[in-house]
Amino acid sequence: METLPKWFKPVAITAIIWNVLGVLAFTMQMAMTPETLAAMPEQHQAYYQNMPMWVTLAFAAAVFGGAIGSVALFRQKQVAVTFFGISLLGVVVQMFHTFVLSGATEFLETSQFVLPVMILIVAIILFRLSRQAKERGWLTS
Repeated sequence: METLPKWFKPVAITAIIWNVLGVLAFTMQMAMTPETLAAMPEQHQAYYQNMPMWVTLAFAAAVFGGAIGSVALFRQKQVAVTFFGISLLGVVVQMFHTFVLSGATEFLETSQFVLPVMILIVAIILFRLSRQAKERGWLTS
């Protein structure tokens, strides 16, 4: 078992903050009022109105899996790997819908691709970090 590096806890805290922001985004989407939806451009309205339930479930898996995985990582628990895996799967499913199935690429501006790409990269990094931490003995059962 290797000694826990000094950067580990700050990274875990940053992951918690990142994933809590995701939970807040999910909560805001679920609490979207008809007035909020009506204020959006028509294509955005159609995107949200036609979103299948499985995409919403993938979004929930992504953000709640990431949040639980981050807390588990901070507490140095091996279950972090499982939750980050669930989160990564949720992100991939959600992004597949957004960028392949929904046609959102036709109306999204280039700048609106940055955050989804960052989300995918962070999900991959956190999953890989948790696996590496488990292999190095930084996580307990």
